[in-house]
Amino acid sequence: MSVPEPIRRVLLALDAVAQDAEAFEAASMLAARLGAELEALFVEDVDLARLAALPFARELGLSSASRRPLQHVDVERVWRVEALRARTALSQAAARHRVRWSFRVVRGQAGAALVQRAARSDLVAVTLGGAAAGSRVSRMAAVESVLQQLPCPLLVRPVGVALRAPFVVLYEGTESSGHALQLATRLARDGGGEIVVLLAAADPARQAPLRAQVEDMAASVGMPIAIHALARAEPVAAAAAIRALRPGTLILAADSPLARAAALRQLPAAIGCSTLLVRQDRAPDYH
Repeated sequence: MSVPEPIRRVLLALDAVAQDAEAFEAASMLAARLGAELEALFVEDVDLARLAALPFARELGLSSASRRPLQHVDVERVWRVEALRARTALSQAAARHRVRWSFRVVRGQAGAALVQRAARSDLVAVTLGGAAAGSRVSRMAAVESVLQQLPCPLLVRPVGVALRAPFVVLYEGTESSGHALQLATRLARDGGGEIVVLLAAADPARQAPLRAQVEDMAASVGMPIAIHALARAEPVAAAAAIRALRPGTLILAADSPLARAAALRQLPAAIGCSTLLVRQDRAPDYH
C-alpha cells in the first residue's frame, strides 16, 4: 500500500438551503480527529438569482402564508442572513473542538465553485438537504456529478445526521479500499466506536486473503474489527448486507465497481447515514 498524503484542510461546502447545525459539528469533529484546518465555503448560487429574475417566481411568507413576487434583493438578503448564521455556527463548533477555521463566501454555480476550491483541499464535506429520503437521493445524484471532478475524498452527510459509529467499510483488497479502512481506524481510534468490515468477495478462497489483510490492519493499530463477508459479490446484495449492518458512517472506495453502482451510491441517502468516498489518486494520511 502506498504512503498516503496528509490531510491538512477539510473543506465544508455550504449553501443557503442544505445546511444545519450538525454540519458544523460533524465537520469540526472530523477536522479535530484528523488534526486538520477547517474551511467553510458558502456559495451564493447564481442559479437561485436567475430564478428570482423570472416573472413567475414567488416567495411564500412563513408567518403570513401569503405569496409575493421573488426579487433579487430578497435573494441577496437571504444570502447575507444565512452566511452570517453559518459563520457564527462554524466559529462556535470549531471552538468546541479546538480546530483552526476560516470562512469564505463566493458567488457562482455551486458545483463549479466547489470543484475549484476542492483543488486546494484534502477532504470535502457536503450536506444532503431535504427531509424526505427521495429528496436526499435526488441531491445525491447531483453530488455524484461533482464527485467525478473532485481530487480528494468526499464526505456526504444527510441533514440532521451525525458523523457516528459504527464505521462500516466495504473492503476489496484494493489500494483505495485499504485507505478507506485506514480512515475508519483513525476515526474510531480518536473518537471511539466500532469498525465493521464487509469483505467484497463471496468465494471463500478470495475471502481468506482479504480477511488476513484486515486482521493484520487490526493488529497493527491495536483495535478490534468485526469482519463479515458478502454472500454474493454484486451491488444489490452488497446494499442489502450494508443495510443489515446499520452503519452510522459508511466508508467506500470511490473507484470500487460495487460502490459505483446506483444500489450502493443511493443507499446512504436512503437510510440516513453519512458516507465517505475515498479516492485512490489522492489518498490522505490518516495517521
